[in-house]
Amino acid sequence: MATSIDLEMPREVTPIAGWIYPEPIPSAGDRLIYEGTLEFRRQFRLASDAKSNSYALICRVNYQACDRFSCQRPTESIIRALIRTVD
Repeated sequence: MATSIDLEMPREVTPIAGWIYPEPIPSAGDRLIYEGTLEFRRQFRLASDAKSNSYALICRVNYQACDRFSCQRPTESIIRALIRTVD
């Protein structure tokens, strides 16, 4: 199962481009995997009529953990984040 990331965000916050994923490494059976600590990045734009300086986001990360012998069931992790703007 490929890793996927879905966001729930307020109207004032808009993604500028797609996600920047870390570089996967080849594994057994021609699978690509991630190892260790991972960082996924994405840039956002704040609407010009935004009134607040902080916005809540909900990020759903769907993934499947595997080792060279087997894979666990697909899992979803939910991350809640607060974005604060700086003048």
